[in-house]
Amino acid sequence: MAKLKFSRPLRLLARLSSAIARSEEKRTIIGDVEESLNGQVKMALSEFQLINGDGETSRDFCHISNAVQANLLAASSDRIEGHEVFKAQKKSGKVFQVGSQGLASLGNEKAKELLASGVIGELNYAEGFWARNSPVGAWQYDVPEDASEETVDWDRYLSNTNKRDFDALRFFRWRNYRDYGTGMSGDLFVHLFSSLHFITGSMGPDKVYASGGLRYWKDGREVPDVLMGVFDYPQAPQHPGFNLSLRCNFVDGTSGSTYLKLVGSEGSMDVDWERVTVKRNSNPRNDDAFLQEKTKDGGPAYADRKRMLPPKEMVYQVEDGYKGAHYDHFAGFFNAIRNNRTVVEDAKFGYRAAAPALLCNDSYFNDTVLKWDPVEMKLVK
Repeated sequence: MAKLKFSRPLRLLARLSSAIARSEEKRTIIGDVEESLNGQVKMALSEFQLINGDGETSRDFCHISNAVQANLLAASSDRIEGHEVFKAQKKSGKVFQVGSQGLASLGNEKAKELLASGVIGELNYAEGFWARNSPVGAWQYDVPEDASEETVDWDRYLSNTNKRDFDALRFFRWRNYRDYGTGMSGDLFVHLFSSLHFITGSMGPDKVYASGGLRYWKDGREVPDVLMGVFDYPQAPQHPGFNLSLRCNFVDGTSGSTYLKLVGSEGSMDVDWERVTVKRNSNPRNDDAFLQEKTKDGGPAYADRKRMLPPKEMVYQVEDGYKGAHYDHFAGFFNAIRNNRTVVEDAKFGYRAAAPALLCNDSYFNDTVLKWDPVEMKLVK
């Protein structure tokens, strides 16, 4: 199996992709390429290199510009502008994967299979929850003692956003500020949307509303630490109409976990990356086709005859030694590069997960209900 090479630092591909596009071979870069990341990290390529792929891990407000430069699409930014980068990806013809690592998990794959089999009946509701109760979980990241304009390329950091005096908190705890981060919904809801859309085959909701507030972490941040979102999913060829409720709490005193639950007319599924728990209705309807036929054939017939019941709860658990969702996420990406295959989380899939998450911010800060066209991927006025 061919060994893949990936550029580091990650932002280097913005320049490398241009060199690839201009080169006669389109895959070979000749000469020295030097790139600085935040004025501190440098990398030189001084011999023939084959660059097969790149990982984009920049902060939310840089994703779009970096991705377009690399002829790819990033997860999102504070602006909903996915259409301009669909074109960039299509033009490049490159394999592109975006979004949540958890989507690739065995748990999500099993949930998709079970939902399609009808194990919980007809889907009518889903809910997801992120619970955290720690400073780091609430984005109070450490700030180095020597943080200053001498150690941080502040001007470059602000190159595509509002200019302001140096602020170490805005650099190291960037998720707390609207100029750079997308809050709870952009950081966490998007993972739940990704899993839900994969399991159901959905393109997204058509109505979005969010509410919440800053309840505890009053450290100068501009985004809430408790957020709730409600979403209407219209009937579609892939699924019936259903409702979704998402919650995130950074001051949850009872847990530090996440979950996704799908509820149907005959049961529910709790979906984790490594486990799926199916719970069936404890009061099944008296519609056992086998017993009805036996009665017609002259079998025992009386009102209170007992029945054979399926288990009320079924747990599907991964085998020991499973390498995990993150491993599967990257393995799928590498395999697509090697074999020129498509991936589930392509540009449009990622945008359809990111857009309703970002609409939560618009709904919250403007205190309004927003309507969205999940097929055409645009706001409905």
